[in-house]
Formats: sequence, structure tokens, C-alpha cells
Amino acid sequence: LPDHSLPASWRASAVTGGSPGADEIYTYAAWATGYPGSEDPAADGDHDGLTNRLEYAFGQDPRIPATVAPVSGGVSEFTVGGQPGQYLAITFIRRLDVADIIYTPEFSANLDTWSRATALVSFEPQPDGTVRETWRAGVAVEGGGRLYVRVRVSQ
Repeated sequence: LPDHSLPASWRASAVTGGSPGADEIYTYAAWATGYPGSEDPAADGDHDGLTNRLEYAFGQDPRIPATVAPVSGGVSEFTVGGQPGQYLAITFIRRLDVADIIYTPEFSANLDTWSRATALVSFEPQPDGTVRETWRAGVAVEGGGRLYVRVRVSQ
């Protein structure tokens, strides 16, 4: 049994009002049964550039090409430590009910070295049981140049 006095024993519910005593855990295999032809996590049946695993992770339908990217990024103004600054931010949709996905928002200036996002800026529950999260980089953006964002989705 989990130790209910430990924060690690708790997580956000995908169901409004929670579901005490019920199992909300969802897996790729369970999801794929609802979408015949999506059993291969590496396939992209709707040819939208998102593999079935990514469709699952970001709450998409693998039969319908995505019209809006589930991940976006850019430079935004944030006040950190009382000081305003320009920070690279990433926003993405995340499922709350998955047991087999780890989401890691990351930033890079060169596509070789990636840094993990350090601050959760917003957590907005969506009507479909997903959440829209925005994360920011730990250091302010200085000067020009290209910057990149990604959400690493792993098991």
C-alpha cells in the first residue's frame, strides 16, 4: 500500500473531483485497443508527423491528422527573482492518466546539448482530461541566435 503521508504517493487526477480508490492508470496498449491499426507505437497512420506513441502521449487521435502542433515554444517575458527578463518557454498538452510516459521539456541553442526546463509556469486542466503545461528555461535569453524546444517523451 502507498504511504499517504508521502507526496510521491499522490498525483493529479484526470477526473474532475478525483477518483478515490479507483484506478485511473492508462497504458499505450489499452489506448491502442481503441484505435485499430495503431498497435505499432512507431507508425504514423494519419501521416501528420506524429508517431502513434506521440499521438497517445499528447492526447491526439491517430486516425485524424493533427491541425495544431501539440508542442509550441518561444521567448516570453517573465519576472524571476523580482527581475523581468526574456526566457525561452515551451507549452504542450500532457495526459494525466498515463502510467508509461515520462514528459521532459527541454531547450537547446545548438540541437546537440539539451537542458531540462526548470520552472513550471502554468498548469491548465483541459475539458478532455489533459493539461496544458508551460515551462520556462532557467536562464534569461541573451543576444540573438536560434533557440530550440522539444518535449522528450520516454517510457
